[in-house]
Amino acid sequence: MMCATMQGSFISEKYLNECVKEILGRNAKSLIDEQLIMRARHELKFTDKSIKEVGFELGFNTPDYFTYFVKKHTGLSPSQLRKD
Repeated sequence: MMCATMQGSFISEKYLNECVKEILGRNAKSLIDEQLIMRARHELKFTDKSIKEVGFELGFNTPDYFTYFVKKHTGLSPSQLRKD
């Protein structure tokens, strides 16, 4: 597949995912998850924000889901990540 530049055009989620995979060899969700983890790691280490605040700022609806997401991707809880 050849991914074309489409300025000012809307593209489907499927087409975007295919383009990202073709160009970067990874799906878009994995890239987004990686960015969320990087931001969470930074916020937890370098701010005094609560885990709940960090989770909400990153778009998680509940602290429990934020904790699950962080642990799934890092093997550590947010509080462990803060200390790491």
